[in-house]
Amino acid sequence: MKESNEDNARVIHNHFETGSQTQVIQGHISGAIFAMPGATVNQYTTASQSATEAEPAPEQPADAEALQHLLPLFYGERKAAADFLKAIAGAKDKQITQLVNKLVAENILSQASCHRDLWQILSRYGLYHATESNWNMQVK
Repeated sequence: MKESNEDNARVIHNHFETGSQTQVIQGHISGAIFAMPGATVNQYTTASQSATEAEPAPEQPADAEALQHLLPLFYGERKAAADFLKAIAGAKDKQITQLVNKLVAENILSQASCHRDLWQILSRYGLYHATESNWNMQVK
């Protein structure tokens, strides 16, 4: 099956049959292809497709789960909890505790839950790496 787009670039078709070691490829390959026995994959890729055309990644299940655990601490405000998760993504531990202190002062985050409850959630999902003792010294 040879297909072409407007630039006459070939489309690569990878097809793996369940229980078969046969790989059918039409077009040219620009990279390695690996398959596990028993896998079934159908993939069409044009040569002109770029990363900018790709759809945005859906919310990760771990993020959705973390968001669910954070909701009560943010008085049920989904947007505030989601904004918090976005703000702390890739942030250093000290930056996270500074943001927590700011949100508590602005009554966006519950004072009663900002210590152990919040530390446990952030630690469980790998968002905050320091100890609970360190957390308690930083969060006022």
